Amino acid sequence: TLFGDGHFAEFCDDNDYWLTPYATFCALKDKFDGAPWQAWPEQYRSYSPRLADDPELAPGIETARKLQFEFQQEWNELRAYANERGVRIVGDMPMYVSADSSDVWAERKYFAVGADGYPAGQAGCPPDSFSADGQLWGNPTYRWDVMRADGYRWWMRRFKRAFQLYDYVRLDHFLGFSSYYCIPNGKTPLKGAWYFGPGIDLFKRAYQEFGPLPVVAEDLGTVTPAVRALVSATGFPGMDVAQFYQGDPSQSYVPATQKMVYTSTHDTNTLLGWVREHYGLTSGAGASEEEVVRLHDEAVAKADRVMDACLSTNADVAMVTLQDVLRLDESHRMNVPGVATGNWSWQADQASIDASQDHLRDLAEKSGRI
Repeated sequence: TLFGDGHFAEFCDDNDYWLTPYATFCALKDKFDGAPWQAWPEQYRSYSPRLADDPELAPGIETARKLQFEFQQEWNELRAYANERGVRIVGDMPMYVSADSSDVWAERKYFAVGADGYPAGQAGCPPDSFSADGQLWGNPTYRWDVMRADGYRWWMRRFKRAFQLYDYVRLDHFLGFSSYYCIPNGKTPLKGAWYFGPGIDLFKRAYQEFGPLPVVAEDLGTVTPAVRALVSATGFPGMDVAQFYQGDPSQSYVPATQKMVYTSTHDTNTLLGWVREHYGLTSGAGASEEEVVRLHDEAVAKADRVMDACLSTNADVAMVTLQDVLRLDESHRMNVPGVATGNWSWQADQASIDASQDHLRDLAEKSGRI
């Protein structure tokens, strides 16, 4: 059977370093009706291997382990299916983890949290092109001095797991490895301050552990000379988003070297939505149907030119979101940074996909990349 052929036991042994604390955390979450671990009875607020042997928790721990094993089996099949057809999977690694997570609960020493387990300050970023007021994420920041002292053990385990799951790993908010922004509790992002991150030291340690790293750097936001130097020193490809180009990407687009090209990202407007806004191709109230159609057609044509320019660059990789392939406008964007509701709900529908078939074939013929 699925759990009786030895593979389940092997999976549990190989992944014990994260699986046992995680499964124990899940069992306790169920026991306390989903309450944050900081509100649990005192004897449960710190992880200990003895908790995994608690008979009361054993059924919940076993269920969590089995769910992870089943997911791993299905994921392995999906990845093999993709790889056999020339598709590589890029996984996304968030810079920070939740305060109410098994990571912080089980290894509190690595995180800047108070005696109560809540963040001593919160991660975020100052005002930038994504958010005029900055962003307050609510996650605890890292105690990089403690992590450095034991050779970044927690990060090595995190990298190891990600490299097992994906062909490439995109490190979100890469600038946080150079310097990170911490906002005092109860304050706005404007009141935050910058502190030094681990820099190249972390990635030298990772190279010792894993060799060449299959990593993409999300080097967007407040990109300082120090961030550029770190990207250059690691050799990781960065990101060049056409919507941030200083010139007019519908006329000419030359991305920076050592970059992957993007028509849009999960945090930006869709390409068509950006074109409509950036070039003033939206119709006002009371516009005639003829005017609405004219502006829409002009926006689509301009968005197509930007996409063609992205696919025609010398960059090794060009990334086009599904919304852009389907020529969808701003109402279909994935996420609006700094806005807490209404995000991550978009799904492609069959009608949009059917309507895009000719466009997809045209892109394939033009670019040779798809």
